[in-house]
Amino acid sequence: MSFPLTVQRIDAQADPEPRPVVNVLDRGQARFPVIPARAERAKEGPELRLTAASASRAVATLEKPDTDYRVSYVFAKESCWRQVHFEDASL
Repeated sequence: MSFPLTVQRIDAQADPEPRPVVNVLDRGQARFPVIPARAERAKEGPELRLTAASASRAVATLEKPDTDYRVSYVFAKESCWRQVHFEDASL
C-alpha cells in the first residue's frame, strides 16, 4: 500500500444528491486487512474480480450481487504492486 492513500466514498446523505467525498489517509489511519479474506467473502457473499489491468495499473472490484455494495481497489506498479486508491461506491 502506498501512503498517502486516496479514499473515495459516496456520501448518501448529501443534499440534494449523493456525492463522492475524497479523503487522504496516512499509514496510521489505514485499516487492515484491506481486502476481506477469501473465507470471509465466501461467508458474506461479495465477489472479488479483476475489472481492469495493464502493465502498470490494475483494478480489483468487490461486489455483492443484487445489492448496491461495490468497492474498488486500484493498484499501480512501482518497484512492486501497491494499492494507491480505494473507492467505495456503495450506497
